[in-house]
Amino acid sequence: MNTDQAMTAFIDSYFHAVKGFTAALQAAVSPYKISFEQYQIMRDIATGRIETLTDIVKLRGVTKPAIARQIGSLLRLGYVQQKTAQADHRRRLLALTHTGANVEQTITTSARRRFQAITRHMGATPLAELTTLLGQLNAALEATASA
Repeated sequence: MNTDQAMTAFIDSYFHAVKGFTAALQAAVSPYKISFEQYQIMRDIATGRIETLTDIVKLRGVTKPAIARQIGSLLRLGYVQQKTAQADHRRRLLALTHTGANVEQTITTSARRRFQAITRHMGATPLAELTTLLGQLNAALEATASA
């Protein structure tokens, strides 16, 4: 397989896989009027990966205004709340509301079922290898961004 054929095969496989998984995730989040990105924020709050808007910016590599819009929608829907940190009143901590925690858990349960089905179909080892390869691909993309 030459470079052009390999590139075409990679792009086709990548887009079909991502499109299929994204469609399943969108089906899980759409009843709650949020995007998959907003669910990721809620999941990161629920698991303690993030506490502030700045944490999300660092984790996701996106702009503060983009995240502020996502958070604004979650605030309006009543899924997230902001609290002032006790130690530093300048810090605004993010937390899920009771409703937000229920929504996050429902979506996570649905996504987990789908992921478990994929794992049963593919096997845990190939899926772990794919995850490793995707991490390596991301590192290569970052390393060659200016090439």
